[in-house]
Amino acid sequence: MNKILFVCCILTVFTGCIKIENAPTCPNAPHAPSITTAGPINVAIGSSFTNHIANPDSTLTYKWIDPSGYSYANKNLINTPSTSSSYGQWGVIAQSSNTCASDTTKFTVNLVVTPCVGTDSFIINGIGTFHLSNLGSGTQQPYAPYKMSYFDEVNGSAYELDVYLPTKPTSSNIYQVSSDMNAVVYDGKCYITFSSSFSNYYSSQGYVAVVVTNGQSKINFCPISMLSDYSYNSFTASGNLIGN
Repeated sequence: MNKILFVCCILTVFTGCIKIENAPTCPNAPHAPSITTAGPINVAIGSSFTNHIANPDSTLTYKWIDPSGYSYANKNLINTPSTSSSYGQWGVIAQSSNTCASDTTKFTVNLVVTPCVGTDSFIINGIGTFHLSNLGSGTQQPYAPYKMSYFDEVNGSAYELDVYLPTKPTSSNIYQVSSDMNAVVYDGKCYITFSSSFSNYYSSQGYVAVVVTNGQSKINFCPISMLSDYSYNSFTASGNLIGN
């Protein structure tokens, strides 16, 4: 009987040690911070957005975390998106001097794509759909992991618009265009060709934005400078397409 009581005592002491070791290290962690803009923030290409800590505590530090996981230590957030990493779900935490961190306050930044018209341009406003195909990489086509193709025939003449992308669009992506096809892979840019019955045109500068919603992709280019390989004529292309 004495032996049984002795074993129980040891187990009780051992269990108590486990509880002490697992005790919370931050019993007085700060509350999740309140922010001035809790709802979605809609941002056009090239535009900046701001968010602020409401009633900041001078004894705390604040850290903003972008969708890619990169953090910014500041009470006020001012961000001008240049890549797709700024679009999506953001978070902000409060941290005390003993490194106790609060829960994360989250908010969403959306890329807004609006139709536009360029100068001396051809405009494609969702006449048809484009199709996304995986071309793969290799020595023959190292510049085109993915291609969005749009084909239309007007008055018996064929028109095709091809947009080569470094990755498959999954959410909101902004790509800088390049006149070099290899830059699609090496620099993460995109490359555009437009073929008509008369000549081929190639992109030289500009930006392309791709938004994916409910499995459908919308591509917007506004504006993109296009150059012909058969003449010195150039023009600005703009418009948007919806496809899969």
